[in-house]
Amino acid sequence: MKLGAKHLYLIDYDGTNLPDLKSCIEMKYPDVKATTIQADAADEAAIVGVCRQALQEEGRLDVFFANAGVATAAPLQEVTTDAFMNTMRINALSCFLAIKHASEAMQQQNPVRGKDHGGGSIILTASIAGIRSGAGSIDYSASKAAVNNMAQTATYQLRNTDVRVNSICPGLIETGMTAFTFEYAAARGTSSKIGQLNPLGRHAVAEGAQTLNEFPGLSSLGSQ
Repeated sequence: MKLGAKHLYLIDYDGTNLPDLKSCIEMKYPDVKATTIQADAADEAAIVGVCRQALQEEGRLDVFFANAGVATAAPLQEVTTDAFMNTMRINALSCFLAIKHASEAMQQQNPVRGKDHGGGSIILTASIAGIRSGAGSIDYSASKAAVNNMAQTATYQLRNTDVRVNSICPGLIETGMTAFTFEYAAARGTSSKIGQLNPLGRHAVAEGAQTLNEFPGLSSLGSQ
């Protein structure tokens, strides 16, 4: 919002927190419009629809943050085929759909709305688990490795379009999605060891944890 966003389209599979999120954003940033949508980020029709909605209402799409995800903790022998594919669907397929459809919308020019040239930024949430072992379960790690690879591959395939695709790779952050990790450690009396593999020797707490961290499944896109 500080960089000039005018309209945010916020998607969450669980719509429980969407009204509060909308109110929070509009209260803190009165010049920013927020549209909330209860939908599955891995549903192609939903992603096509929201990209189309942004073009129809704002005439441009500039940023897509594909942040929906699920964390798992089952050991190798307990990961079922269905569980593996579900993790891949939520974590990787959602990012593929964001890249495919947001990049197409971002290339649309609209001089009337100040967009003389196509372009935009797609940000994908991956994980340190997608880079090296020991940071997640096998299905989770595989899905995040796929996200990193898609960012690299899409950047090449979208060359000369001015559409940027980047993945971010956080370490362990205390959010609603990772609550089970902290609860498990607390039950075992090993909370002090959480994050010990991080070079800083600790886990992270997100800025604004009391607000945005309440919405762990959120994906968003916006127009400037």
